[in-house]
Amino acid sequence: MIIEKNRRCRSEVASIVTFVLLALPLPGFADEFERTLAQVDRALAKNPTHVVEHALRSCANRRTYAAKLYYAGHVARAERSLKYCVKLLRISAIEPKPKIDRSKQRANS
Repeated sequence: MIIEKNRRCRSEVASIVTFVLLALPLPGFADEFERTLAQVDRALAKNPTHVVEHALRSCANRRTYAAKLYYAGHVARAERSLKYCVKLLRISAIEPKPKIDRSKQRANS
């Protein structure tokens, strides 16, 4: 009887630990999410595509909500909310890498 209770308790603890680990955002996704957040912040500040004011407010609210969702462990919902801002502000999901001038690079070598 005691052995059976211990097994059940271990099983419950293992399932809780598994759930907690799956609910936490993964480190690789964290970097990407943080980069996208920073990109949205820059676009909100500069408004390079001249989006109307009420759309900017909506996007700012969505961005805040996405950050709260992400840090609460709701990664998929946070990414969907942030994707709305990326589309609305017409920014690329991945920032372009800076172009390297090969002639200057060779001259410096």
